Amino acid sequence: VIYEKSPRAPQPGGTTQMAVSPPDETAGPSGITVATSRTPGAAQQVAMPEQSSD
Repeated sequence: VIYEKSPRAPQPGGTTQMAVSPPDETAGPSGITVATSRTPGAAQQVAMPEQSSD
């Protein structure tokens, strides 16, 4: 997943919120977890494509 490698990098699909949301001090090895907890809206968008594909 691109988000895990570069959570602050602006990605298509409204992931820009995730990039701005997680601060460096909070962002650990799993920055995606911090981003999802910070922005529930972004978390939904990440989960939605998988369900939509199904």
